[in-house]
Amino acid sequence: MDDPRRRPDDESERDLLRLVVELLWDLNTQGRQTNALLTKILAGEQPIVGPGQATRGILTPTKEGTMAAGFTVDTTTGKVTLGFTDDKGDTDAAAPAGLDALVWSADTGTVTQDASNPLAGDISGQVEPSITVSVGPLTVAGAPALEADGVTPLPPVPPLTVPVVAGAATGEALSASS
Repeated sequence: MDDPRRRPDDESERDLLRLVVELLWDLNTQGRQTNALLTKILAGEQPIVGPGQATRGILTPTKEGTMAAGFTVDTTTGKVTLGFTDDKGDTDAAAPAGLDALVWSADTGTVTQDASNPLAGDISGQVEPSITVSVGPLTVAGAPALEADGVTPLPPVPPLTVPVVAGAATGEALSASS
């Protein structure tokens, strides 16, 4: 029988041990969080249920019609929406309270603030093969928007590249060259 005190000499054994330690650490953390929640419940407190605090912004396109590839050059407008994820990666986190107006930009075409949704931008004038949309720094009253800890600024929102494809054919054409 192998001595349990021996050090792993195989890289795969070390990787497996690291994985086990990480999983045990995560399990320990989850156990502590569960115990804290149960303590609050037993003390008569109402636990907070629902989306967590925003820790990251993410842009998503609203595709037109059934175009799976993205926008078409014939589309008069497209839309991109800023959403937020929480520390668990859930995509239903609320936007930071008091978020200033968003500053949109694009490498081709134009992005303007949507009139009905303060977290959406309307895209127009896009050209093939793609449009990359960005949103400026997230601010509240001119200062960087913060995570739930009240200290850590939300990181910059990664830009979103959406394919732009040719629209449906509008007629037949024949060209010849000599």
